Amino acid sequence: MSEEAKAVQEVAKLAKQSLETAERIGGWTGAVFGEGLQHVGGAFADSMAGFRLRNRVRVLEKTHTAIAKAGMLSQMRPLSDRMALPIFEAISDEPDETIQDVWAAYLKGAVDPSKPLPDRTLIDVIRRLEPIDWPIIQRLFSVGEVKVSVGDLEVDDHTAEVVMDRLTVLGLFSYDDDKSAYLVMGGHMEGVLSIDVPPGTYYANKLFYQFRAATGNA
Repeated sequence: MSEEAKAVQEVAKLAKQSLETAERIGGWTGAVFGEGLQHVGGAFADSMAGFRLRNRVRVLEKTHTAIAKAGMLSQMRPLSDRMALPIFEAISDEPDETIQDVWAAYLKGAVDPSKPLPDRTLIDVIRRLEPIDWPIIQRLFSVGEVKVSVGDLEVDDHTAEVVMDRLTVLGLFSYDDDKSAYLVMGGHMEGVLSIDVPPGTYYANKLFYQFRAATGNA
């Protein structure tokens, strides 16, 4: 058998395995995504099945496990079409296990009827995260409203700055240094999480706390 034929065979095998898994959790998936699922062409069959199908199944399996562990399978709140469609597309395009874990945590909270309705803004935030961001975000979720330094993040200065700059662009933090004219001097954000990354300081915004609550870290 040629290498090309072997590759085709492996893709076909992957698609078959993914579809079998999809069938096992298909009813549960419908309960989460509701009628919106039908608007994307019949759920688990699209033009990039070998890639996108695998990503969906992984996220949905992680979500199902988390929801089952929380005893919520019989009391889930279906997502609205406005939420379901962009989430469904987003998880289809995400191959990284770390970010898939973020989606699973977000989805678990989104279908929890005891929590506020999910915010669409966070869909874009999660889509634009890099895998290195999540461990740092989780550390920041856990420290409370205190001042922390780069050493507390367990990464080097450059990585801390790159990650914090990205989280600032996403709206989770604000930045202040001696060149920032738009923030007032001293004590302007007392009582919120702050991260010192020389030459400036990053301050948690409201969206950061919404993200923490939406992923079950509040």
